[in-house]
Amino acid sequence: MNKKFDIKNFRRIAIIQTAFLGDIALALYFAETIKELHPDCEIIFVSNPIAVELLKSSKNIDIVISFDKRGSDSGIKGIRDLSDKLKKLETECIFGLQRSMRTSLVTYLAKPKLSVGFENSTFSILYKKRAKYILGIHETQRNNKLLLDLVHDDEGKSLIEKHRWGVDLEINNDIKEKIDSKLNILGVKNTDKLIAIAPGSVWETKRWIEDYYTELIIKLINQGLNPILIGAKNEVSLSEKIRKATHCLSLVGETSIMELLELLNRVKLTITNDSAPTHLAGLVRCKTITIFGSTVPEFGFGPLGPFDIAVGNNNLKCRPCGIHGSRKCPIKSFDCMKTITTDMVYQSVLKILEID
Repeated sequence: MNKKFDIKNFRRIAIIQTAFLGDIALALYFAETIKELHPDCEIIFVSNPIAVELLKSSKNIDIVISFDKRGSDSGIKGIRDLSDKLKKLETECIFGLQRSMRTSLVTYLAKPKLSVGFENSTFSILYKKRAKYILGIHETQRNNKLLLDLVHDDEGKSLIEKHRWGVDLEINNDIKEKIDSKLNILGVKNTDKLIAIAPGSVWETKRWIEDYYTELIIKLINQGLNPILIGAKNEVSLSEKIRKATHCLSLVGETSIMELLELLNRVKLTITNDSAPTHLAGLVRCKTITIFGSTVPEFGFGPLGPFDIAVGNNNLKCRPCGIHGSRKCPIKSFDCMKTITTDMVYQSVLKILEID
């Protein structure tokens, strides 16, 4: 289309991102960019149920729509119902951050004045404007490229190109008191140097070796640091083995998303695989070490902070083997993780915390 649009001409703008929690966390930077470009607009965010609490805490988002694509909102009916909601809200512009057929169909059926998606989205032809999906840049920058044709002044373009680390979230006192209580029960003192450790991931080839995490935690304890395991309820079994071997603290499966963010706001450092905790830590500007095995930061999902470190073996021809990781190593060696030694990560900890 040749028609010239301006982001400031749309009163109500929707963002659709219903993928993994980490993807949704990164989309908060996109919402922040839009709000800085157009402070008077209302932003609607369509997301899966797991992220609703997080999105409602964002000061840049006005309306949150929970879309349970695997459950009550699955199928054609769910697509129609969601598009009807967006129409009733008089949504004028929709950004499809997720490249799925479902997102394209919802956007098209909602009939906004403008819809913007990526060229490689399924059914991308349904978008009125399409942007190139650029490899080799961070996901936050990639998402922001969707805005380029809607901003026509140098100040606006500089906001689009601006590097961002952390967003404006509202964590209420009730959440803070709950974390106070949980840490108090664990015997944590104000002087303790907490290190969050997230050993889990949806994908097995994204998980660093369990025994390596155990060795690392012992090294951290000997250094006078206080490691605390974090993760979802389905990661309790994995984490419990590490906890028993090290006698470290654990809140795995015991925190909501907002409680986890408050905890990450208090720790000195987060150590995690290439998974959601990398991006949650970034939201509250927590220093992060991310361990990359089958994936690489060049896919666009590395940590964002100026002090953050991505650890991986860049000398393997088999790496990367997929953008999302997989259940098993395709060549059955798992060298991408086995060759990342405990000392490699430990030295990164000493560097990031400036410990001699």
